[in-house]
Amino acid sequence: MTKLFLPVFFCIWLISSMAIAAQKEVILFPAGAMVTESLNFSAGASQLSFLLPDVALPDTLRLEMVAAPDQQRITAIESTSVLPEVTPFADLHQTIRQLKQKITIHEDQISARRIALAYWQQQSPPAAGSTPTDVQGMAAMVRNEGESLLKEISELTWQQEEAKAELAEAERQLQQKTSQQRRSWQIRVRLAQPLSAPLEVIARYRIRNAGWSSTYILNARPARKQVEWVWTAQINQRSGSDWNDVHIKLATAEPIFTLTPPTLPGWDIRAGQVIPQAKTLARSEAMLAASATDSVAAQPQHTEGQLFDIYDLGRQTIASGTPAQVQIRTGQWHAEFAYLTRPLQSTQIFLEARLQTEQEFTPLPTGSASIQVDGVHVGQRSFSLYQVEDIALSFGSDPGIEVTVKSAHVAGERGLLNREKTYDWNWNLTLTNHKQRAIELRVEDRVPAAGHKDISIQEAFQPPLPEREDDVIFWTVPLQAGEQQTLKYGYRISYPQDMDVSHGR
Repeated sequence: MTKLFLPVFFCIWLISSMAIAAQKEVILFPAGAMVTESLNFSAGASQLSFLLPDVALPDTLRLEMVAAPDQQRITAIESTSVLPEVTPFADLHQTIRQLKQKITIHEDQISARRIALAYWQQQSPPAAGSTPTDVQGMAAMVRNEGESLLKEISELTWQQEEAKAELAEAERQLQQKTSQQRRSWQIRVRLAQPLSAPLEVIARYRIRNAGWSSTYILNARPARKQVEWVWTAQINQRSGSDWNDVHIKLATAEPIFTLTPPTLPGWDIRAGQVIPQAKTLARSEAMLAASATDSVAAQPQHTEGQLFDIYDLGRQTIASGTPAQVQIRTGQWHAEFAYLTRPLQSTQIFLEARLQTEQEFTPLPTGSASIQVDGVHVGQRSFSLYQVEDIALSFGSDPGIEVTVKSAHVAGERGLLNREKTYDWNWNLTLTNHKQRAIELRVEDRVPAAGHKDISIQEAFQPPLPEREDDVIFWTVPLQAGEQQTLKYGYRISYPQDMDVSHGR
């Protein structure tokens, strides 16, 4: 088999053998698609001709000659943007010409009668000495001729307006029909020699107005220690033609088509901020293995690529302009659930899940996720999954747990001799579990830091004492169903009497 791939470069005009394309495969990217078509040409042609849709990007065209003789090759390819022939609208064009001619005739007839009417309106009265009969006869003649001309002008004007209305409608129909005509790309391929036998050509090209996006359902099941997930593809194709029984594949990233290498920029080494990055996945067959709870038979086949992954949906029919949804994967992650509150910033209690995905990992591209708790929708957020470790998901606030905050802050002096000022913060946090099951609640707050050497900070904690992570203190509080607990803590700062201090809270 001889395969030859060439981009569109040259302009050659020859008599061609025209072929009609049969779509074989479509690979959908997030913003665009790659279409594969089969074209069959008869023997004897020295130039091949076919059409690409207006949404095609002709610069991305690649051709493959199937089972062609070794000496056969493509010498040039040319693309031209064309409109369909207007012959289907010849009757409208003829109607428009006739109506314009009719309007012109009416205009001439009206003008002639206006000239005649002006003539009769300018007639002088009978000369002195004329008999009354002469005067009456002249007046009757002017009146009759004037009435007759005005009647004819009125009828011709009405006919002209009617013809103008018919013309406007005919022009509207023509404009509507011609505006619906879609341009296409006329492709002409010149061969080194005429075809000695019928030839099949495979054409691959990118198109616009097509793509897909990921949507997810993430359903927290705290009682089961699981997060159920569903990954669905939202397919959008507005190519102008239906894909009927076409092999559809989804690619998780966009291919790069570049004809020239990048330039070499200058290299400057400068001081900068180092930002720690999350540990990403080193993909392996074990990590890509589907969860044992997945319904493997019903899921698209997954192929891992160097730049992006492919999910094979099999043969599908997708109408142009009609969104389609295809489920890609479903599964469950084991998760440890906990509740988190930062009561001095918000009294809401947030449900968090730490996922364990090592044996059930499937990379999930960025998409919109419906966040649910026990099947109840609680919100929408962006979601993706490209790492295995330290995966934490928030599932929103839970009204079944309550925290109330009471504060008692006091400003004062220690004494007149040491000339120091003081300020005391005191908080009482009451935690109540209104749920019908036990939960574990993490309570967090920030430790104050002295911004001056003359400012001292003294802690005032009552049991249970918090733990520390850097400049954060936290309590891990187990709460049985219906249980209530109270946390009490605070700080005292001391500073010189002549110092102005911003408390920061």
